[in-house]
Amino acid sequence: MQYLTIIGFFVLLIILNFLRSQIAKQIQIISVLLFNNYKPGIIFYSLFFLPGVIIHELSHLIAASLLGVATGEIHIFPREIKPGNIKMGSVQSAESDPIRETLIGSAPMLFGIAIITFIILFQFNSQNVVINLQNVIYLYLIYTISNTMFVSGEDMRSFWVIPLLIIVIASFIFAFSINFSSAINYLHDYMLLAVKAFAICGAIDLLSISLIMTTKYLAENITGRRLINIK
Repeated sequence: MQYLTIIGFFVLLIILNFLRSQIAKQIQIISVLLFNNYKPGIIFYSLFFLPGVIIHELSHLIAASLLGVATGEIHIFPREIKPGNIKMGSVQSAESDPIRETLIGSAPMLFGIAIITFIILFQFNSQNVVINLQNVIYLYLIYTISNTMFVSGEDMRSFWVIPLLIIVIASFIFAFSINFSSAINYLHDYMLLAVKAFAICGAIDLLSISLIMTTKYLAENITGRRLINIK
C-alpha cells in the first residue's frame, strides 16, 4: 500500500507539471490569436500567478538564508519575455556546495507542497465544504502555487547529488540497523495527504484548461485562424 502511495505521489506530480506547461502554452496561443503577439498572454500569466511566483522566489531566498548562502537581486516578473515555456521570477544566489544548491533549488517545491497540503488538511478535509469567498481564495492560492512550484533547469543544476545522498543514507541505515518505522509511517501519511492535495490541484487544472480551451475555440472562430503551437 505504501508503494502505491509513493507511485501515486510522483505520477500526480508529473501530471501536474504537464498540465502547468499546457496552461502556459494555451494562454500564449490565445494571446497570439487575439493580439497577434504572445506578450499580452505572458503578462496576463505573470499577473494571474503572481502569488505563486512570490512564494516560489521567497522559498529560494529563505532556503539560501537558512543555509548561509548570500543572495542578490530578486525578480518576480519575467526579465525576458520569450514564447514557449515561461520563466517567471528569479533570485540570485552565490555559488555553494552541491548539497546546499540542491536544497535551495528544490525549496519552492518543498515549500509549495507544504503550503498546499496544509490548506487541504485544515480547510478542505471535511465532508461538508462550503463554497464561499474564503474557500475560493484558498483554491486560487492552491492553483497558483501548484502551477509555479516546479523547479527550473537552472534550479536543478546540482540535483545529480540526490541519488548519491539516497545511497549514502540507505547504506547508513542498513549498516547500523536503524529502525525508522515510525518516521516512515508519518512520511507515508503525509504523502497520502499530498496525493489528495495533488488530485485536487489536478482537478482545478483540468477545469481551468477546459475554460482556456473554450476561450481558444472562441478566439479561433472570431479570428478565423488556428494556431497549434508557439515558436
